[in-house]
Amino acid sequence: MEGLFSKSVLRILWTFVYTRLSYLPNYLPALSFWKLCVYAEPKLEKMEFLFEKLGGEKFFQLVAHNNRFHHDISRLTEEKLAILDEILETLQLELSAVCQRKVKY
Repeated sequence: MEGLFSKSVLRILWTFVYTRLSYLPNYLPALSFWKLCVYAEPKLEKMEFLFEKLGGEKFFQLVAHNNRFHHDISRLTEEKLAILDEILETLQLELSAVCQRKVKY
């Protein structure tokens, strides 16, 4: 579960950066991707409280770590799963809005 979440977050951030900045990064750490997203869309900073609930900057280290292949069994609590779901939903909504604006131009 963590690996799928991590890949989803990174893909959304990557797409967001490309859509907003027309920048196609080869590889960046998850935290750098996030900072580029906030640079491109400052209102995203409002959702950092969700990352803080999962450890702040440590969240991005976990995303990077979980992006690697491993056989670990998921040990996420229901509360953490709800927060992860909220993060993905919020990012997806923001990405959809950006893509719609991009198409209009």
